[in-house]
Amino acid sequence: SEEIENVITRLSVLGKWRLSVRGLQQEYSVSKRSIEHSLKRLEFNGLLAHRKGGQWIIHQLDEARLDSLYDIRFWLEPNLLQNAVVHIPMDVIKQTLDAHEDALARLPHVSGAELNDLEITLHRTLLEYANNQAGMAALSSVNAGLVMSKHILASDEIPVGSQDPFIDEHIAVLGAVKRRRSEESKVRMQAHLMKSREKVISRLRRFRAASPARTFEFATRIKD
Repeated sequence: SEEIENVITRLSVLGKWRLSVRGLQQEYSVSKRSIEHSLKRLEFNGLLAHRKGGQWIIHQLDEARLDSLYDIRFWLEPNLLQNAVVHIPMDVIKQTLDAHEDALARLPHVSGAELNDLEITLHRTLLEYANNQAGMAALSSVNAGLVMSKHILASDEIPVGSQDPFIDEHIAVLGAVKRRRSEESKVRMQAHLMKSREKVISRLRRFRAASPARTFEFATRIKD
């Protein structure tokens, strides 16, 4: 569920943890099957690892790991976009641009959910038009940063405020896509990801500093 994803993401920012499926069942009053479905989705996105014996481990999402995830994204996403540009229907491009321009005009009155939709549209949905299943599968394994950003942008600790978190950069990329400029689209995506890396790591630090210290019966911290 969204609530479980939110809690696990918050814990990942604070350290490495061992999860109890039974504890999650008791906390959220849901079936073991439902819990495992949620955990497998988070494992697919790179937030969790499933160890022998049934243990679930939350990866620590710190500056070093985020940096590594961005290294992979920096190589994959611009190249996928370059190949996707000529295949994206013009009505899809225009709808995506309109959604971004509308959100930019409404700042700061834009929800975290809306911002997440804009992130997913550029960084995943449009890239699917490259028709590269292996590339998209590789991207899924580094989704942890996107998941973290979604919950940080929707959090009370780090409000969106009036500062544009990324929309103008997306619009620059989409402008090149609309012009069907494959190489320009790639370069603009690279520039956006370089800026995004700095901003996301900054948000991570602010979120970690502002996040209230909480303990959960279903999570045990793993000390190095």
